[in-house]
Amino acid sequence: MMGVFSLKRVREVLRAGFDELNRFYECVESDIRECLRRGDIEKMGDLLEVRLYSPLVSLYLIWRRGLLSGCSGLPSRERLAEVRRVALCSVLEGLGLLSENEVFSSIGDRELFVLARGFLECLKRGCGEELGERIVRLQLFEVGGKQALVSRTGGFADMRGASAMIDIASKLAADAVSEILGSEFLLSSEAGETVFLSPPEIAGSIEEAILRDYVLNHEKCPYLDVLLFRGNGASGIDVSVEDLLKRFGQVFLAALLTLRDLNLDEGEERLEARFLCRNCRNDRGLESDALLNFARRVVSSSSQVNDVHLAVMGGHDVLCKTCYVTRLYAKALIDILSGEGRRYRERFVECLKKSSAYRVLVEAVDEAKREFYKNYVYNLEEYDYDGKLAIFGLVYGDGDRFGTLKKSTRNIFDFYFLSLFFSELMGRGVKEGFSRVLDLDLYLAESMKLGKYLVPVTPLFVAGDDFLLGIRGEYVYVFVKGYYEGARRVYDVLRSFLKLPYFSDDMRKLLEERIGVSMGVAVGKTKVPGVFLYDASRRALRFTKEVTKRSGKKFKFGVQASLIYSKARASWDLVDKLTRIPPGGSEIYDQLFSSLIYFNDEGECPVSLALKEALCRSEGRIKGDYVKEIMEEFLTEGRHPLMAFAKVLSDIARGLRGEREEAVYRAENMKRVMRIFVRACKINEHSWRWFYTIASILDIIEDRESVEGIPKEGVVGRPREFEYEILKRFVGC
Repeated sequence: MMGVFSLKRVREVLRAGFDELNRFYECVESDIRECLRRGDIEKMGDLLEVRLYSPLVSLYLIWRRGLLSGCSGLPSRERLAEVRRVALCSVLEGLGLLSENEVFSSIGDRELFVLARGFLECLKRGCGEELGERIVRLQLFEVGGKQALVSRTGGFADMRGASAMIDIASKLAADAVSEILGSEFLLSSEAGETVFLSPPEIAGSIEEAILRDYVLNHEKCPYLDVLLFRGNGASGIDVSVEDLLKRFGQVFLAALLTLRDLNLDEGEERLEARFLCRNCRNDRGLESDALLNFARRVVSSSSQVNDVHLAVMGGHDVLCKTCYVTRLYAKALIDILSGEGRRYRERFVECLKKSSAYRVLVEAVDEAKREFYKNYVYNLEEYDYDGKLAIFGLVYGDGDRFGTLKKSTRNIFDFYFLSLFFSELMGRGVKEGFSRVLDLDLYLAESMKLGKYLVPVTPLFVAGDDFLLGIRGEYVYVFVKGYYEGARRVYDVLRSFLKLPYFSDDMRKLLEERIGVSMGVAVGKTKVPGVFLYDASRRALRFTKEVTKRSGKKFKFGVQASLIYSKARASWDLVDKLTRIPPGGSEIYDQLFSSLIYFNDEGECPVSLALKEALCRSEGRIKGDYVKEIMEEFLTEGRHPLMAFAKVLSDIARGLRGEREEAVYRAENMKRVMRIFVRACKINEHSWRWFYTIASILDIIEDRESVEGIPKEGVVGRPREFEYEILKRFVGC
């Protein structure tokens, strides 16, 4: 048995109080995740029974004994601890880990244990009259308007701060559930959504306590009142345990439909322009002196308050509370990561460490790598070179069919396991993608003798179903490839767990169909507004998902991304052109799919193969401008795509007959690229998209190369190109 079920640990349960029981269940969840990572099916079954049967038995005992009848507030933790302990002991006894004598010798209320054991038998059989009693509420507590808040101003710091606050709010809600009911009642808590089981009699009181004592309690974590919260504690529908065992997806969907706003300010004030926030132009602005008080509350030393405040104001004289607070969170997060956490009060630091951005960066940039970097980025302008803007991108990822799968679950085991599986898949993918980026970045820094500079990747949030991160543009391909390889390892262990008897046949069938992660990538210069990159990445993500779905691909697991590259300026016309879904059948979408960066069961994508031909040979390198010229041939108005194709082949043939050796090598490489194109794509009005993706990636890499290759001041010479060993790593050679 695993460590959590050691004889010593199990026997401690017999005397455990409320907090000790929480720690026990937290260990169980940790071990479930570890089993999932390792593919350990042997131990998973017992762990799932303990994790999910125990709260159901507890809810039954609460109902059967009428422990909350007439309860006007929250129940006594001592009384709840007794019920939870009896429920847990009944499950452990059922698994053969405790004997009846051991239980009876330590539990005073034997009748309660007999009731628990009887209900547990009903759960395992899946039948029994008492399973039909409406004794449960599937309760949701979430942050509303998440996307609107993240994209509110377009400022990168605002996005990062808003994302951290959403993360923290859901973690505080989870803490509240653990401290009020017990951690085993939690089913999932990520990305602003907390899902848990509760007794209907006190569902409204729990919701009020989460708001009042946790997320809106400035002593717990300040200023989360700028967020909008939604819940169904007072508006939800009571359901039976049988519903949770046989119709969980329907119950979950019904819970979503009963959500209501909890702290919405009804009044909408019309403001004159002179009173508006200078950042978002949306809310009433406050002058610098009034905002300074927000910084005073979280900064530990009075001597540091002004420095933090001025950095957060960012040159504005008037900001609204929301913009100031989101930027304050972003500033504090970067300071904490950079070793400047002493500036802030301890409780505030603890809150920020709950955010996924903090956790992911701490894991990815460990101490061994941290010493090579100067700092983490706060404003994008910090990436810029002397006199030259850097190229930066946002990557928005979302699981294909993840939401549909969760709403289609048949039982509580399906839902809980899928939530964990998606969380692990997303987390492992991002972690491996980051690792590949950092490995290449450090290799580049060492090869080019660049010295210390900023960490090139910066997550905004990484959640159960989706993620959003910022990354230097030249590393996008490397990240997507690394993400696939990390997520693939989690997917590969999934099938072994489907043999467990707890999961429904419906879920097994659904998971036999295609599963994947789609991404939308928007890349531009650091001067391009963040709101443009954010909205463009969202639209690119929708395009990727739609093309993947309509293409009818049969692979089991894959990761695919579409790219929007707006180098000079924010161009909505370009976004419209690149994300427009054309009419047509699966053949059209199969071709559009070929223009994506993707990795799946069927092997490497045509874009990847073409990039290798362009960059992974020591002679005849293909530059982005040359591929761009081919793209423009296909976009020439009035020209038939076949004529454009013939013109390209003619140019290549001329190059093969040339006198310059380097030009001949380049023509040979281009001939290989066109062979890949012909195999992957049809020659039609959509052909240009494939060349657009390749030309964009090549141009992004060349932009980084141009700034790193510029001779130092006072040194005469031409800009250096990346050496072959550096160059080929950008496309995974």
